[in-house]
Amino acid sequence: MAQERYQRVGEITAPIYSQDCSVLIMATSILLDTQTGNAMAQIKYKSLSENVVKAIFVDVQCFDVSGNELDGIVDFQYLDLNIGSHNEFGSKTPIKLPDSRTRRIIVKIRKIMYQVGGLKELPENAEWKTVPKQENLIDSLGSPELVEQYIRETSISSKFTPLETDNIWLCSCGEVNSTDEAKCHQCSINKKSDFDNFNKELLIENLNEYRKSQLVKENLVANKKSKIKKIAIITLAIAVLIILTTLIIGFINTQKQPGPDGEYSIIGHRYNTRTGELLDSGTSANTWTFKDMMLCDSGNNSHAPSNTPYKRTGRKIVLEHSINTWAGGTIDTLLLEEDGTLSGVDTNETNKSYYVEIIVVPIH
Repeated sequence: MAQERYQRVGEITAPIYSQDCSVLIMATSILLDTQTGNAMAQIKYKSLSENVVKAIFVDVQCFDVSGNELDGIVDFQYLDLNIGSHNEFGSKTPIKLPDSRTRRIIVKIRKIMYQVGGLKELPENAEWKTVPKQENLIDSLGSPELVEQYIRETSISSKFTPLETDNIWLCSCGEVNSTDEAKCHQCSINKKSDFDNFNKELLIENLNEYRKSQLVKENLVANKKSKIKKIAIITLAIAVLIILTTLIIGFINTQKQPGPDGEYSIIGHRYNTRTGELLDSGTSANTWTFKDMMLCDSGNNSHAPSNTPYKRTGRKIVLEHSINTWAGGTIDTLLLEEDGTLSGVDTNETNKSYYVEIIVVPIH
């Protein structure tokens, strides 16, 4: 496997700041070129200034693995920049170090050229410090419920204890901001809110209020669900009642409706086949009785009953033997009407100049 050309031989990932400078030094690393043997520094910066940075000038102190100081670099220039607030830069600009034995570096920003106001030179004794490490909310508040309450009061991005030192403040989301910034550049939380709400007593008080409000909401939801359930039960009961009432009424009507059992009288109407003109009418002299048996043909016009069976399917009654009419035709099928009457039509095979309709009317 081929060896990578650049080997990382030293790095510092903890960001450092100076109260006299608006640019953070975020990280440094030392790379060794395995082909040339040269050592190079990569340095990442981050501007916290609203004023655009056009150039910076830095000094780089170099040390070997034992801590002995080696030849360094004075006044290295990053030129032609256009760096806005909270933008990082510099990591793609390698700096060749004078001594390949360099394993640790200290970087100090000496001057900054701004778009507005020009060049600003830092004091010779400007102190550089490591940006403080923030404590996790759960470690500082000690209760998951208080952490959740703090998040409700601030931002869903809140994870750390807010912290302010010198010219920077660290938001609960972890972003480093300038003290001049009233809102966090990353999560937009108000600085005052971020710090004011980080108060254990206040959080406990707000948590109790939150619990009360949640209880009220839960009761409202429960009452609403209960009402909906009651309405559903009442609606279902009404629906069942309507269905049962309909069935009962239908059953009663069915029981009241005359069936084939009982006494009937036959009324016949004879019509002209061509014109449909009523020719004459007649009523049977005898009554018809349906009790297990059906009316049948007696072989004459008297229509006397005899023991001939019938078959009923719904409203349709099919006679085993047809009924003779005085018109010389026959009827073998009757239809039970809704009003309880039975009707049929004479086929009139012997004389097609007229036809007969009969109605079998129940005698009550």
